[in-house]
Amino acid sequence: MRHLLWLLVALAAVGCELPNNVVRPPSSALVDTHHTLGGLTAPATAKHPGESGFLLFNTGAGAIQARVAMADLAQSSIDAMYFQWGRDTVGRVLLDRVMAAADRGVRVRLLIDDYYYYTSGYDLSFEAIDAHPNMEVRVFNPYVRGRMRVTQLLERFTELNRRMHNKLFVADGQLAIVGGRNLIDDYFGLGKEICYRDFDLLAIGPVVSQAEVAFDQYWNSQWAYPISSLATPPSQAEQDWLHHGFSERLAADRANFPYALPHDRDTARAWLVHFQGKGIWGPAELVYDDPNSVANPADAPPGRVWKKMNSLAMEAQQEIVIENPYWLPNPGMPTLRALRERGVQLRVLTNSLGSTDEVPTNAHYANARPEMVDLGVELYEVKPYAASRALYIARPATSEARLALHGKATVFDRKTVAIGSFNLDPRSMDLNTEMVFIVQSPQLAAQVLDAFAPDFAPENAWRIAAVAGDGVAWITQDPARPLVEPHDPASAWRRFLRSIERILPIADLL
Repeated sequence: MRHLLWLLVALAAVGCELPNNVVRPPSSALVDTHHTLGGLTAPATAKHPGESGFLLFNTGAGAIQARVAMADLAQSSIDAMYFQWGRDTVGRVLLDRVMAAADRGVRVRLLIDDYYYYTSGYDLSFEAIDAHPNMEVRVFNPYVRGRMRVTQLLERFTELNRRMHNKLFVADGQLAIVGGRNLIDDYFGLGKEICYRDFDLLAIGPVVSQAEVAFDQYWNSQWAYPISSLATPPSQAEQDWLHHGFSERLAADRANFPYALPHDRDTARAWLVHFQGKGIWGPAELVYDDPNSVANPADAPPGRVWKKMNSLAMEAQQEIVIENPYWLPNPGMPTLRALRERGVQLRVLTNSLGSTDEVPTNAHYANARPEMVDLGVELYEVKPYAASRALYIARPATSEARLALHGKATVFDRKTVAIGSFNLDPRSMDLNTEMVFIVQSPQLAAQVLDAFAPDFAPENAWRIAAVAGDGVAWITQDPARPLVEPHDPASAWRRFLRSIERILPIADLL
């Protein structure tokens, strides 16, 4: 065992260095875009001075349609930063439209976090994408290429444990999408084992300029490495081979894609005009963490997003309604206690043990669950095979995928909405960078609460209630025949794994 440990340390110490003197040509958002999408958005923004317009995407269909339409309509720039951009159907379909934009002269900047970066099969690598003259790819907080990641974690754990969790897509500096969805099938109802219930907001107006400022800060950060500085670009023959394989797989994707997509610029333009008629307007801001927070030690103070979310909570007077997949209150629960002492109602939907994709997080949430219920938090958990799968899964009749919550949406006092990438766990509070839209609009708040309604319904969620002792029960609130389950409605294997995770001192890393 001792020899193995020394071997791992030696491997960690050899070659685990990022390139020095990296050339990062600075760039910034293109501001003179009124001849592009600005020509379409200007009439609407002129009617709402100082406000931004928003459209809620409650399902995967609208969320991918919006991104495709934006790529099809872009004439000057596309800026996108994502925690994950998958090499699957959704990832390929959107990447194809983004590359088509680059082919017609649109400048494309892609910033990808390195935690889930991978290359497989015939799919285009980001190195190959970067070879396009109008596309540039940068990697946030990268690992060293060609070295085992586990050995790098031994040496650079504090640094590599801090990730860019943001999700942002901007076209021509005029339209922006922020939300919880990674660009992977599972987040758009196409997953094979799991499909996520999620949220996005599409914005026009002044808040989009804030999004471009945020993108530029990340893009020009010392933590954003041009991918060409990390790996050798593929040869022209390799690029041709990759593009051929990509085209073959894309043809199959298009033939089997479950959602109707804009098929040309006219239909994309019609979609945008339709959006402008349905947009909800109000004062808004984009709140995001400092990209340089990655350099801070593990005990650094909470980021901007957590401070803003906590401030909004403490300002609430009547009610906070939350959907969030990972719910880990701080030890002692000072915010929850303060809210309940003031009589603020808290209604929360999160993942159950049966639905979650993060059993360790659920384990430590379960430790705090009885105390939350005792404080009067109205707590609900998602049923993995809820009736609402029909709303969020593209082909529910043939899919065996379980439903899981991934959306991060909060409504404060029925007038303020927060939607973005922020989870209610220590990782989002203290480790990752996050990004959220904060919108002051009773009308949007009502729309989000209407979207919440099916998720809290008895056929889709259990209500958690206290029982004698320190336990809880899972209740299906059917007035005709209430059903009470005395332990987590999940497989025995999952309950066993969770029992092990509950005793591990890792809550601060989740």
